Amino acid sequence: MLWFLLLLPLSASAHNGPPLGLQPFVVDGELVAAGGTSGVVLQEDGVATWACEDAFFLTPSFWHIGADQRILAGTTAGMWESTDLGCNWHDRKSLPPRFWAARAAAGPTLWMATADRDRPNGIWRSDDDGQTVRRLPLTTEERLVELAEQDGVLFVLAASDDGPSLRRSEDGGESFGPALPWPGWSATRLFGVSSDGTRLLMGATSETGRFWYLEQDAALASPPVPVQDFYAPITAAADLAGRRFLVTGLERLWAQGESEFEIVREDAFSCLKRIDGELWACGVEPDSAIYQRSADGVGWTDALAWADIVPRECPADSDYAQLCPDAWERVNSFLVPRTGDDDDDAADDDDAVPVEPGCGGGQAWLLLAALGIGRPRRRARG
Repeated sequence: MLWFLLLLPLSASAHNGPPLGLQPFVVDGELVAAGGTSGVVLQEDGVATWACEDAFFLTPSFWHIGADQRILAGTTAGMWESTDLGCNWHDRKSLPPRFWAARAAAGPTLWMATADRDRPNGIWRSDDDGQTVRRLPLTTEERLVELAEQDGVLFVLAASDDGPSLRRSEDGGESFGPALPWPGWSATRLFGVSSDGTRLLMGATSETGRFWYLEQDAALASPPVPVQDFYAPITAAADLAGRRFLVTGLERLWAQGESEFEIVREDAFSCLKRIDGELWACGVEPDSAIYQRSADGVGWTDALAWADIVPRECPADSDYAQLCPDAWERVNSFLVPRTGDDDDDAADDDDAVPVEPGCGGGQAWLLLAALGIGRPRRRARG
């Protein structure tokens, strides 16, 4: 099972493993860009081109691609920006140095939050795709873990030693109502808002150690409602036409049935998002395409596979030229079977060690991804 790896700081580690999708960017029903654990992909003249994330040292906890193709990457080493399609990166030193497990709510407005244990945290807002960013009035000693936004209403999930709490803002983060505490729950996740705007889709661990999918009324007027418990943590959730879908342990997709959730697909999904009336999922190569789409949440089609992505061409003196060719080879090396090193006959496969996704062999490369083992890195120019 993969869910135990969720206990490790995946977003804070150097990526070393097969490419995982994290964040699709869709315009008019088409995938125009995507951020993942290996880097960023942009559609250029119908060709999907890739640039690695090695330049800024750590796998991002979130990506943002603006309309002007300005690329932002929030990491535990600060906010990094590229204005030349990922060829070069620089550190946005005016922003906080740590975006630990922060999330961006991307839409007409971009919100970013820090989640640092060692200093007061806050929320930053940009109305121009990240060109200028200003801090909002909310400051808290709590860790601001995740954000969600719909129809101008912003929700903030925070965590402290006393437990998680939720806040709501109806004026774009300029002011917030009182915090709603969630006593008895831990490891809380905020996945988004239901399509009708009335419920928050969430996951949490109970005092007995069970992993629950919960829903919270968006007005924050009542306690959360536990819907169903699962064998592993909820790692993604979204709704489509009022029907809920969720992923457990990065390895199973469930759909809301008449009485409870039912498994509809056993596959490694690393994200699940409702975009323009469709569901989009991030897959895990080589088991499935890195990005997929579905009109009903049950039947899925490939939107982008790693085999369809080509390395970007950048100047010889760029960050890309120094770092990404080696990264490209390293990522691709994880997509082919590994075999033993002895001199047995090729037909004898006793020593073959295939790299398989899901349980078993797949855990090894995800563990490497979490720990960032065996990866030389250089920092971009600041």
